[in-house]
Amino acid sequence: MKRSLCFLLMLMFALSCLGGALAETAEAERPTVEIFMQIETEFDPDNCPIIPALEEACNVDLEFILPPTSSYEEQLNLMVASGDYPDLVQFTSLSAANFLDSAENGILLPLDGYIENYPNLQEYIDPASWTAMRSAVSDGQLYGVPRNSVMRTDGWLVRDDWLQAVGIELEDCSTVTKQEFYDILHAFTYDDPDGNGVDDTYGLAIGAVDVLFPGAFGVLGWQEAPEGSEYEYMSAMYDRNSSAYVDALAYTAQLWTDGLMDPNDITNEGNAYRDRFYDGTVGVVRMFGGWLDTYETALHENFPGVETKYIVGIENDEGECVGTSVLGGNVYGFVSLTTSAAGKEEAILGLLDYMLSDEGWALICEGVEGWTYTVEDGEKVPTEEFSHFSTYRNSLSLVRRYNDPGYFVLLNNAEYERSWQYIQAACDISISTLDMGYVPAAAQENDYMDFSTELSVAFHDICIGNQPADTWYTVLDDWYEFGGEDYVVQMNEYIASLSE
Repeated sequence: MKRSLCFLLMLMFALSCLGGALAETAEAERPTVEIFMQIETEFDPDNCPIIPALEEACNVDLEFILPPTSSYEEQLNLMVASGDYPDLVQFTSLSAANFLDSAENGILLPLDGYIENYPNLQEYIDPASWTAMRSAVSDGQLYGVPRNSVMRTDGWLVRDDWLQAVGIELEDCSTVTKQEFYDILHAFTYDDPDGNGVDDTYGLAIGAVDVLFPGAFGVLGWQEAPEGSEYEYMSAMYDRNSSAYVDALAYTAQLWTDGLMDPNDITNEGNAYRDRFYDGTVGVVRMFGGWLDTYETALHENFPGVETKYIVGIENDEGECVGTSVLGGNVYGFVSLTTSAAGKEEAILGLLDYMLSDEGWALICEGVEGWTYTVEDGEKVPTEEFSHFSTYRNSLSLVRRYNDPGYFVLLNNAEYERSWQYIQAACDISISTLDMGYVPAAAQENDYMDFSTELSVAFHDICIGNQPADTWYTVLDDWYEFGGEDYVVQMNEYIASLSE
């Protein structure tokens, strides 16, 4: 009996020791992942319930290095040069020297042997983005996981009260012809849409001098060349055998010379052009559908109850509406693993994969029950805290689902259904360019870079009507002479290589 009791006590002691050892081992196996990332000033990782939820779900500890947004690139450059690397780094551009140098110098880990093991990364990251990532580096390897947006061509928000004042009917979320759009802008500029008897309104503000409605003229980035071209692939911007780009420039110049554009667009910076819409100076602005609630809320501060309508895009001569996204390869920044992450690859990629899973995506997009929302009758109802949630959502979405507009439609969006409709319409008309954001080596040659300034000046002058649109042909002749020929040849070689 005594021997049995003694044996039982020894067994219990051994099991106790084993349990403690297993706990210590489990703790030791839970890696710490240090993340260097760009975030909004208001983001506070110590008071964000999403972070412990991510840590628990993925069995990791997360630590953040958060340089000020205003000096992020500078701090990123210093970090790369220091030799002291965090595990995971957020880069902003595939063409940035800090990324290319890091890949070239062995600072970043290639991921080709891992990515295929993560189903959510495979399903929800745009396939074009993987191609763009590999194409950006000389050895063709994968040095990061891209962050996507939805591929879209944004449309135009229009004041409906001004439409009624000038006698124009417009169906919401519809397309219009080039002439119909011109007529709207002309009426908003010259027919006193605000009824104050003063000539103080303009049709359109976009915050920059740029070619407008390129898709309506067949300007769709790099595509298969039209019949008769000397190349297999061509961008209308560089095509000397087509009038498409010149026609688009001429239409833009007409809006400027006819006075339909807000003259402040020449000097406006950032989002200042929106203020011209909010204060009643212009009647049409470009808008991403996910920001409908933001735009209308700001407009209603000055004009309570005023309604708006959305123009999806401008039709081409065949009555079709098509456009291209400005994101080459749909890469909206990306994250890379450094050599410090060696041995943690599966933990880090597992974290990113979880963020795109149904459970992780809901966590990133909507937060934590009891913090950002409650559940009532099976529906998620936003709390007061949700009004500040975009700060956390935008900062923590290191990866995004490329085919899910719902990311941009928040629970507390008063116009949830309209926003979703507008975003989907912008996605439906968008096609991809074939260049994937690739920049040929010719673009780094001195002659090419020197002439780029002259190209930009000529483009600006033509857009605002200071030079005839067909001046572009003469500019193109010079561009081809100063490296453009090599640029087009190299781009053709690259696009052709993607189908080999």
